[in-house]
Amino acid sequence: MKKTKFSWALTLAVFCLVFAFVGCPEAKPTVIRSMVGIAIKTQPDKLTYTHGDTFDLAGLEVTLIYDDTTEEYITVTDFTTKNITTSPEQDDTLVHLTHNNQPVTITYNDIPQLAATTNNLTVNPKVITFAVDSILAQTYTGNSLTPDVTVKDNTEILTLNTDYTVEYINNTNAGTATVNVTGTGNYTGSSGSTTFTVIPPSDIDIGSPSVRIYLNGSTIPLTEGGSTQITAGTGTYGVSIATGIYSQIIWYLNGSIVPQWGNRTAVVLTKRVGGTYLVTVETIAGGARNTGTHIFVVE
Repeated sequence: MKKTKFSWALTLAVFCLVFAFVGCPEAKPTVIRSMVGIAIKTQPDKLTYTHGDTFDLAGLEVTLIYDDTTEEYITVTDFTTKNITTSPEQDDTLVHLTHNNQPVTITYNDIPQLAATTNNLTVNPKVITFAVDSILAQTYTGNSLTPDVTVKDNTEILTLNTDYTVEYINNTNAGTATVNVTGTGNYTGSSGSTTFTVIPPSDIDIGSPSVRIYLNGSTIPLTEGGSTQITAGTGTYGVSIATGIYSQIIWYLNGSIVPQWGNRTAVVLTKRVGGTYLVTVETIAGGARNTGTHIFVVE
């Protein structure tokens, strides 16, 4: 038992002497590198897009340059761990007016001095046939009608004068008006169209036109829809509207349109041969149409 205690004491004494003369080995200092630059090693695989496409960084590689002259090559998959960001970012939606002819900027730790740019992106306008919502019928007012138009790219509602312009055609009188849509900005080259109906106003009464006939300037009494006998060769017969204010007057003789008599709302009947003549006057105001007729017989 005493021998064991002595051995342990001797061992401890020897260890202390060795430690005092030799000491512990020194630890080597850790070398810390600082990044001083970043450069594009490989361009992204895809640099050409269409407005609305999703951006893809695939293929992009950069070189990190350190202050000890060493370099490190990294791919997109390592950007997050290396605190590297890009603008635009992966999967961003590209906009023609924003991103076309602009590079991708790669930045380390949000330090502007540690950034690099790729070649410029090409983001072309999106050329489509617009979806144009139908327009409710519009009531005649005497003025050009320009109802609002809803234009879409699929389900996305677009902005007038930013994404498209409109042109209205035949949009005053009763009938069918046309709206032509032309793309601009991000949608240059796109187009679309729709129509709407202009209906006559319900509160305007243009009256029922009556017809008068003249023989050498003298009025001959007529009955609406009746008939009058006239002797052939006795003069020139003129027919005119007796009542009503109209925006358009159309004359028919036996179903054929005949020209107006100068600036007067009348037509001259130069035929004075025997036969039956049906005179029809069609009047138009605000798209509403009325007619007046008379039959006369030349013997």
